[in-house]
Amino acid sequence: MLAQLAQCEFAVTKSQLGSEMMAAELKSYEGLSKILESGIEIAKTNIEKSKADLAQAKTVRKNRIEYDVLAKVISEQPDRKETLERLSTLKTE
Repeated sequence: MLAQLAQCEFAVTKSQLGSEMMAAELKSYEGLSKILESGIEIAKTNIEKSKADLAQAKTVRKNRIEYDVLAKVISEQPDRKETLERLSTLKTE
């Protein structure tokens, strides 16, 4: 009878220790989950910022290309002074 009682007490103690261990593991996993969630939020924020930076960089690049094309066209044209001189020369002829 005492042996059975000791076995029951041992089983209860074992169950309590197992329950405490599982509760501690659960708390640990919840902490890890919170850390991961905050890391995910930070990563999402960084991704959104990078997307905005990329869109701005694309716009700047597009504007630079347009500027270069216009600058090339303008540089191929004679300057205003030469044009006015040619125009006045042609008018006098």
